[in-house]
Amino acid sequence: MYLSIEKRINFTLEWLEATCKAYDHFRSLFEDEAAMQHSPDPKAFVGRCIPLEDIPQHFEYERVKELEIWEIWLRE
Repeated sequence: MYLSIEKRINFTLEWLEATCKAYDHFRSLFEDEAAMQHSPDPKAFVGRCIPLEDIPQHFEYERVKELEIWEIWLRE
């Protein structure tokens, strides 16, 4: 599956800092491809962030640095 996600950074009173709790939750649902072999608790899904430079842009818009494209698959 390919998924695009834009980090929404908010200031939280809980930690008194800018955080992205929704993105942190998204990342908790699968493990990074690079860390897959070393994970003590393997998850069902594995993912990798695809560099935006590798994805052609077919119409004109400004890509924000918070935009990410992820490839996610089931662990075999």
